[in-house]
Formats: sequence, C-alpha cells, structure tokens
Amino acid sequence: MVRETTCRNVLITVCLLLVCTTLGSTQSGKRRQQEPRGAPVVPAAPTVPPAERRVALVIGNGQYHHVPRLANPTTDARLIAETLTSVGFTLIGSQAQLDLDKPAFDRVVQEFGTVIQGAGVALFYYAGHGVQVRGVNYLVPVSANPTREADVDFQLLNTDLVLRQMEGAGTRLNLLLLDACRNNPFAGRGLRAAGGGLAQMQAPEGTLISYATQPGNVAQDGTDGHSPYTAALAHAFRKPGLDVFAVFNETGLAVKQRTGGAQQPWVSSSPIAGQFYFTGAPDQPPPGGNADAVEIAFWNSVKEDPSPEAFQTYLESYPQGKFAALARLKLKQLTDPPKPTPAPPVTEPPPPRTSGGTQVAVGSSPPQPPPPPATMVGNDGAEMVLVPAGEFSMGSDADELDRVQADRKVFGNELPRHRVYLDAFYLDTYEVTNARFQQFAQATGYRTQAEREGWGDVFTGETVEQVHGAHWRAPQGPGSSIVGLEQHPVVQVSQEGAHAYCAWAGKRLPTEAEWEKAARGPDGQTYPWGHRFDGKRANFCDTNCGYRWKDQAANDGYRATAPVGSYEGGKSPYGAYDMAGNVWEWVSDWYDANYYRNSPTQNPPGPASGEQAVIRGGGWSSRALNLRAPNRDKAAPATREGYVGFRCAKPL
Repeated sequence: MVRETTCRNVLITVCLLLVCTTLGSTQSGKRRQQEPRGAPVVPAAPTVPPAERRVALVIGNGQYHHVPRLANPTTDARLIAETLTSVGFTLIGSQAQLDLDKPAFDRVVQEFGTVIQGAGVALFYYAGHGVQVRGVNYLVPVSANPTREADVDFQLLNTDLVLRQMEGAGTRLNLLLLDACRNNPFAGRGLRAAGGGLAQMQAPEGTLISYATQPGNVAQDGTDGHSPYTAALAHAFRKPGLDVFAVFNETGLAVKQRTGGAQQPWVSSSPIAGQFYFTGAPDQPPPGGNADAVEIAFWNSVKEDPSPEAFQTYLESYPQGKFAALARLKLKQLTDPPKPTPAPPVTEPPPPRTSGGTQVAVGSSPPQPPPPPATMVGNDGAEMVLVPAGEFSMGSDADELDRVQADRKVFGNELPRHRVYLDAFYLDTYEVTNARFQQFAQATGYRTQAEREGWGDVFTGETVEQVHGAHWRAPQGPGSSIVGLEQHPVVQVSQEGAHAYCAWAGKRLPTEAEWEKAARGPDGQTYPWGHRFDGKRANFCDTNCGYRWKDQAANDGYRATAPVGSYEGGKSPYGAYDMAGNVWEWVSDWYDANYYRNSPTQNPPGPASGEQAVIRGGGWSSRALNLRAPNRDKAAPATREGYVGFRCAKPL
C-alpha cells in the first residue's frame, strides 16, 4: 500500500475551509503572570453544540532490546495517528507513542484512562509484539526480557488493564485494535504457557475488539512499510459512509485478499449504542452543501504538494473532476524518471600553496537546521517558552536543606541532588487561566470531577473543608464566581482535568523533572530568580493571606491568587512566570519519596504507579520554604482545591 501521508493535510485543509464557510467565524501551609494585556478574556459560547469527543492512544513498538525487532510498527503507528487526527480524534501525547518501555507504557495507558473520562469514543491501537500466557493477552514493551513465567505480569502489559481504563470512563464506544498477533518472541525461554498469536477476549459493554488475524493465529508484519492489517484499516477509516462495523468488515476483506487468505482479521464486540462513522454518514451532504466547493478545496490543498500520492488521491476521488487533466500531468511529471544530466568537467585541484603560514583546509559543511524558536504559541493560544536540551541539577543535598533550615524528615524527599539530562521541550509561559479553561470547557463540554461529584475543597479559616457546589466556576462555593478573575489561574481542577485540558490543547502535563528544570535553570537555583528569597517576586503567604504562618514583613499585593504573570522579577531563567507561588501545579508523575535514589539520569518519566501525584511550586497559601524550586509535595489525583492549578508542556 502506498502510504498516503498527505491525506491528513488534505482533509484538515478541506475541513477548515468548509467550517469557515459555514460558520463565518492535605497540608496547610505546604502546597503550588499577567498574560499579555489585551488578550481575550472569556470567549463567547460556540455557535454550534460541541461534537462528540474522540480520544485515541496509538502505540508502535518495534525497536526491541532483547527480542527480535519489527520493521513496521513505528510506521504503522504513525499512519494510524495521522489518519485518526484527520478524522477528528485527539491523540494522547499529540502523536503516535513509539518504542515505549514498561514505565512509559504504563504511564500513557493511565493518562489515556484519565483523558477519556466523559468522552464519547475511546480508541486504543497497538502495533508490536504480543503474546498470550495461559489465555491472557499481553503487549510487549521494548525493554521486556522475561525469563520466567512469573516475570510476565511485571514486564509486560496485560490488555485487561486497557479494557478496565475504558470500562470506567463512561464512553459510548470503545475500540481496542491490536496489530500484535505475531510469533511468540519469547519462544525457547521456558515460558511454557506462552503461545503465538493472541487469545480471544470478551468485549465489555459498548466495546469492539479488532485483531489483525483470528485468535491463536499469527499475522504478517508486512514487506512494504506497513502491515496488511494497518494499511487496510487506515484506508477504511478515511472512507465516507462506512459505519464502525462496515469499517472492520472492509478491512477484513482487504487483508484476506492481499494475503491470499492466509490472514483474516477478527472482531469481537458487544452491542453498541447508536451508530458511529469515522468520516461521515452515508448520503450525508458535505458541510456547506456544495460539492464543487469540496472538490476545489481538495484541489487547492494538493496542487502545490511535491508528492505523487497527493495527486493520485485526488484522481481516485475525482477521476472526471475539474482538475483531473492537470492532476494527471502533474503525476506524470513527478513519477517519470529524471533525465540524466552530464557530469561536470573534472578539473585538477590547485597546487598546494608553499608560502609560509599555516595551511587550513576549508570545506563546506551541510546546512544545519535552524534552532527552534525561543517562544511559540500553542493550539490553545497560550504562549510557551523553550527549555533547551541539556543537563541540570535536580533535587537538594543535605547541606542545602540545612542552609535553609528545612527539616530533613519533611523535605528529605528532595535528596539526593543529582544531574539529569532532558530533551528540549516547550512549557506554558503562564499557568492556565480561568479564561483558557472556560474556552476548553465550552469547546468540549468537559465537566470537572468537582462538577460531576458536586463538591470541592475550600480553605475555611486555617482548615480545608469539602464545600458543596465549589468547582472551577465557583471556586469558593455557591455565590462565588470567576468574574473579574479571568486572568487568574484556574483552580478546583483535579489531575484528571489538567490532563484533559493539555490533551485538548495538543500538549501534556510536564514531568516532575521538566517542571524543575524550567523553574530553576541548568545551574540549580534555589528559586527561579536566584538563591535568596524575595517576597516581592512571588505570590505567597504574606501579610495579606490571613494564616498564622504568614510573613508579616512581606506584602505581595494579593490575599489569594494573583493574575498570572504579575511578578516580572520572579520569572524563571527560561522566561516562565509563577514557577514559585500563586498556585501549586500538577505534574504527570506519581509520587515516590525515594524516587531520586534510583531514577534514570535521562528523561526520567517518574514511577510507573502510585497512589498520590506530585504537585510543585508552592502557592498563595504557602511559606517561602515551600516556594523553593526543588520542593516536592503530593496530593491525591482527585484533589481539587483553591490553591492547585497547572500548566502544560509540549515536546519538540
């Protein structure tokens, strides 16, 4: 199959044109910048109801460390990711997740389970090695190296875990797609109960499970860059008028024909409520009702494309179209072999110079790609700052804790200080504001845990109490609102809500290591601005905050949250504001007090599991000691309080 990588761009361009045409437009004292002036405050409500939210996790594992490598899973995953994006799915991590080890695998599956809460459709796709052990199906991380059957549960991922994430999400339709029915990669290792292919699974309510071949059989990896199953699946996804069952029926027929009957995909499903179309219902007129506009938009999106696949795609859709002759001419120009050009004349190099002085060889080096910009704007309209790749000093040492008079029993989770290398990434310049979170909620219909469960935590006096009716729109409970607080950080949002917002914005939560580097820079400053605390550079528990641990000698100007970016002197070495104070910030890591003792030295992802999540940065109710960049705290993932918010990150 020709991989039609341009289809995503084609479909996105067409959809954008038509849409535009149609619309015309629990610790007291221990928990956490003005966005550019003139930024929109609270956006208007959408003029059309939000579409059913579609979320997908796409994984491709091919570069295995201890078992035979596979050629196609990474390209298969990219193809599926591009195709799903073009038909309206939001991807976990904004792209295909490739060559995951066990901790990374666990982490993205957990994030998937969080983000799909309240979605309409959840889709999980995996390409790579799979194995059944005693009738249970496992997916194989690239780091897996089991030598005993007892290792399987710790080194592989049980597919039941994915199904459980879907079952508890409240989604209408769940799709589990497994291109993993290959030969047993652990044959001969003493895993006597392991077999090739995958075992049949019972589909829970509202779930369809698709295997690349019949249970117990072995599927082909493919010889042309894609497996037969994935190539057929991507083609069927893009075909208008096919409901979900017709998509997998057409996929099965295509694979059977392509493999001469050697491979037959298999589907297991339970009753599905309603109907679902990846691309469009049958006999549904194109948006705007103008077929000519659709074809013209299609042609405008491909006419400058340098790849022959773009023009082939146009001709398949419009063989007698308005631009068919031009498309055939362009296709011929792109596919005809180039005419040989005469070799340049050979000339003797000039004789070496014999005069005095040092001879220096001068040559041309290949052009280097331009460095990434220092700032960018995310899909949500929020500015982001670049944190370059490189090492930084993470954590604290005992002498530092003693210097700031930090109790080692409380702050010992910062030990030891260690060097960590991180790839480059972007981080939101400001904490996510009420205005931006309202934009997200209006666009998606998302309801936070506090809204769904009817309560949030609120400071009353010096204690935190559950207050019915408290949520992000009414952070102090009934009678409160965010009117006038549009540029303040959003609060009363659990880690689930933070994950959901970042995924909608094409981003993710930062890891704990990413957050700390962005806050303190490569040299390990104690605070974003240096090693000495300055109460004029951050919003913390000063004389205004009203608690017994307040610093009466400082006045930051606010009793609770401040507009984001209010403290110019408090920004980090990379230009991020409020990395100390204002609100504590969710990161993606599970909390482990001893994680630093054995954490990876490159891109540490955090523990694979846990009961509490990490929060960073201190907040408006915190002491100065808690605003230090290396300070670590924890909260249950479901926590929603008036002093916890978040910001998002995005890899390059």
